Amino acid sequence: MLEGARLLTGDRTLRKRAEGEGVVVSGVLFVFDELVKHAIISPQEAALRLSELAGMNVRLPMDDVRARFEQWGL
Repeated sequence: MLEGARLLTGDRTLRKRAEGEGVVVSGVLFVFDELVKHAIISPQEAALRLSELAGMNVRLPMDDVRARFEQWGL
């Protein structure tokens, strides 16, 4: 196992298994957070793209999506 590695996945089974083995696991919202945090995209662009993604992916945790919109001041 790679020390300090992070697994990016939206797969629940894989997430649970990896977390059970002590792996840090994140999903797509983490990626959006990092893009905004490092000023790679603006909060407005992130919100637009996340809104588009939410329209295509009903599995996204909408409470967390709405929290991002609030956090980004939208």
